[in-house]
Amino acid sequence: MRRAIQTGMRRGVALSRLQPQQQTTLGHWIFCDVASSHQTQTTYRRHQSIPSSPSNSDTPDLSYIQQHYKVHRRGQPGHGSREYLLLPPHVKSVEQVQLDPTLPAAALMAHRNILFGARCFGKDIRLVDVCGPLVQMAVEEAEEYGEQPQAMANLKGLCGWVKKSLDDMPQEENRQESSTVKVLLPYSSQVLQELQETDLAALEAVQAIATGVPRPGHSVVGQGTYRDGQAAWEKLAKEYIELGLAEEANLYQQHRGRLVAIESMADTSPNYLKAAGGAMARFFFL
Repeated sequence: MRRAIQTGMRRGVALSRLQPQQQTTLGHWIFCDVASSHQTQTTYRRHQSIPSSPSNSDTPDLSYIQQHYKVHRRGQPGHGSREYLLLPPHVKSVEQVQLDPTLPAAALMAHRNILFGARCFGKDIRLVDVCGPLVQMAVEEAEEYGEQPQAMANLKGLCGWVKKSLDDMPQEENRQESSTVKVLLPYSSQVLQELQETDLAALEAVQAIATGVPRPGHSVVGQGTYRDGQAAWEKLAKEYIELGLAEEANLYQQHRGRLVAIESMADTSPNYLKAAGGAMARFFFL
């Protein structure tokens, strides 16, 4: 998380970028308390990867996880940088995760009043299935300190959805206004229909953002492309959420989260630009 997560962060505290629900492994950050002579400060160290699910045949099913797993917390006291983990009932201390990183069924990061990085690790398990208790505890802790609980949801898959939407539709060349933008015939995306009819320049920009292919006359998909397509891309992001395609957004909406803004270029890492064009969704818990 970059600009979007920096709101309210204490100087000198670094937050990890954690990708939700990767199918192979997930680099996992753990919190370690390091005692000094006068204070305890929290540092972070890289721990071994967490597989998407335990390798043994006794992996619990979803109903067992929902009924018996408990929420554990680790990190700074109060509402500083922290992580919430959903762990089996036999786990007595969160430190056990360091010895067996396959234990968590789900996890959620938070810093002060901002939630982010929801993820789950079981096969065929969705965030909405197991992350609810984590969100509830994180929101309650933020409220205890009188701050407005918020969440930043990743929109991974947005670029792929826009690209596929463009590719799947019957197309014809619009020779009157642009030889480079393909005109969409009737399509489920109201946003793309409107762009087709009213703003081919913006349509050309979002096409470049989604595909990574520069616009004609440009050597890269650069700042100008993102600027020209920003308003349209934010509308597409909202539509993506409204269609229920953004999994982390679905989670927060199920727990009193209300979409208040699409944050353009919230994460400018190369992988995230390819996945979502840099956009993230901000929610308030009301």
